Parts: sequence; C-alpha cells; structure tokens
Amino acid sequence: MITHFLKLGSSRELLEQERLRHENELLKVKREAIESQQRIEELYTNAIKHMRAYQGHPIAEKEEFDQNA
Repeated sequence: MITHFLKLGSSRELLEQERLRHENELLKVKREAIESQQRIEELYTNAIKHMRAYQGHPIAEKEEFDQNA
C-alpha cells in the first residue's frame, strides 16, 4: 500500500499523467478537425447545388454530383 502512494508521487508517474493529458488533447483536436472537414464538405455540396439551380437545373433532394461535371 505504501508503494502505491510512493509511485503516485514519482516523477515517472507525473510524466505518464502529463502524456495522457496530451494524448487526450490531441484526440480532441483531431475530432474537431474531422468535424470541421465534414462541415466544409457540406458547404461545398450546398454551394454546387445552388450554383446548378442558378443555372436553371432543378434542385434534387439527394443529387449525386458527377466528378467530371
């Protein structure tokens, strides 16, 4: 039991806790980047859809965009 509390105060344990905090922060940043990328893709899709509507093409609910168009 005493060794348990000694380990909690050791520099190795403190470094390990700091590493875990940094890993959690990195995962949070990665998640936010993925969410941001999804939002950007949604904005591009909507922009293309509205540009086509402006050109006179009807707006479809689930329109598949051609890569060559």
